[in-house]
Amino acid sequence: MSFHRGFVLASAVFVAMSFTGRAATTAALMRPGAGQAAVSRVPAAGNACPARAVFLRLFGEMRGYPLEAQGQTTPCTDVAGKRTLLEGNGNGYGAIQIDADGRPNALAFQSNGYGGLLIFKANANGNAPPLTSVLVDQDHVALATDAELNDFVVASQGYQADSCWYVVPAGQTMPSLSNCDANVDAIYALASDPAGELAAVGFDTASGDLRVDFFTGAATASPTLVRTIEGSATNFPVSTGSYFAYSFQLAADPRSGELYVYIGGPTLGSPPPSNVPLVEEFAADASGDAAPIRTIAGALTGLPASAFGADVLALDDRSRLYVSSSVPSIAVFGAHQHGNVAPERTISDSSAKSQQTAVGIAVRTSR
Repeated sequence: MSFHRGFVLASAVFVAMSFTGRAATTAALMRPGAGQAAVSRVPAAGNACPARAVFLRLFGEMRGYPLEAQGQTTPCTDVAGKRTLLEGNGNGYGAIQIDADGRPNALAFQSNGYGGLLIFKANANGNAPPLTSVLVDQDHVALATDAELNDFVVASQGYQADSCWYVVPAGQTMPSLSNCDANVDAIYALASDPAGELAAVGFDTASGDLRVDFFTGAATASPTLVRTIEGSATNFPVSTGSYFAYSFQLAADPRSGELYVYIGGPTLGSPPPSNVPLVEEFAADASGDAAPIRTIAGALTGLPASAFGADVLALDDRSRLYVSSSVPSIAVFGAHQHGNVAPERTISDSSAKSQQTAVGIAVRTSR
């Protein structure tokens, strides 16, 4: 399938600069005294994160934390600076995923200009340039990566997400093609599951119902729609005709293949509906008018009210759910939680720059 309407692909820029800086010291963490909040005993920023880590994409930077951290935590990596290209054209917005080689893949959101898919070394830190920078025209709203190291990017034009995804093959410095989901008005989020299927969520162009479509061969010129989750039993909303009425995110369990769907309120305009935010969990083979097998919702959950263009969900290989908030903190829910439940622990950024806004989250379990 050829490049779709209205998009211009810039020639790609390959950045191959070695990063040799290494921190010489590690900050000592003191035992907290009475009345002091506990601080995770983790390496200070400047040392590469362990293989098992969770990463936040922030405005203009990217930080990592050990996966088992709890409470106030010093980042074990902080990728920031001009050489990283994460600032984009100044607003520093973008998503993040971890590929099968343990490398952070991030989008640099570019309003009214060229944006980029940035692939970093697994141990990148500081003002480190990406290994690869892929330029794709217009703003970016969704990112997924599969087991074959292919990246999938959804862009937007005029505050309307497109119904197509760019394919960036492994090792390439520019997209090879774009594929479209003709059944939806726009793709709001993507997720790649362990079975190799690419999930895309959007409103049905015919019925107006929200639907999740699953494709095989998503990186080829002829992707195949193999199943769809749609119907009244799903508890999915119906389109209001406004792109900003709801916000959605997808994440697949890397162990079980179960799909998690975040449904949040509007990013602009009217107040949120009373039944959001929530996270619905669907069976790995769910299809048709399928009911979620579990739902997380309620005041105790602390779920973010909306998440337009931001990744808020990630899962680890123990089926634990990680949910980011706008201020850098991560709520961790135990495997397969249901109902109005509080997270089992929270990871909070203790650094001096902790008021940065989080716009993406991804988990790494090996590298």
